Amino acid sequence: MNRLTKTLLLTLPFSLTTVLGADKRVQDFTLDDQIVYAVPVSGVRVTTISFPSTIAAIDGALLTLDGKTPGLFQIAHTKGTAYLSLRALAKDATTNLNVRWNNRTYVFELHESDEPWYSVVLQAKPDKRNHSSLQLTPPRLLGLLDKAKAFTLLQANAPDEVANAEYRDLRGKPLVSDCGDYQVRLTEAFRFADEDTLVFHLTIEN
Repeated sequence: MNRLTKTLLLTLPFSLTTVLGADKRVQDFTLDDQIVYAVPVSGVRVTTISFPSTIAAIDGALLTLDGKTPGLFQIAHTKGTAYLSLRALAKDATTNLNVRWNNRTYVFELHESDEPWYSVVLQAKPDKRNHSSLQLTPPRLLGLLDKAKAFTLLQANAPDEVANAEYRDLRGKPLVSDCGDYQVRLTEAFRFADEDTLVFHLTIEN
């Protein structure tokens, strides 16, 4: 069996939901502390709200952690993580939830619904000051490939270089696509947020 390893780079000036088709149960928003996010929550489904990084604090009315203490909504959150999960405990329940992140307060209006959102992904506003400097050019794309190849080393010795990058290690359990005469294994995935670019590390076997 022959093996060919490739690093594949994709530039995506749009969200993946644009390509795959949006599901209203999964919502993406840019963070804005001047608006109230109305979030439908069910008693038989879990709604998870995800922030770009660690949540500083959570405040809310009529919330319970264990489901036994009186409350209209059950909330689950582990300190030091960037997400929280919610479930409604009463029909037609409503309340507000305030989340502190990056020295700002973000407000959510929760209401019980038969058509809940399953996931709410919140993303930081892009830095307009740096927008013009992030124009993608062939040398810049080659630089991203180099960053991906040296990602582990940069994370350990120069973390600022990859501070805005996301990484998923699938080497222990790669995603396999069987194409008949050959197989494609996805072993690593990188997302460089500033450039809106994905890099995949693939192994092709035939």
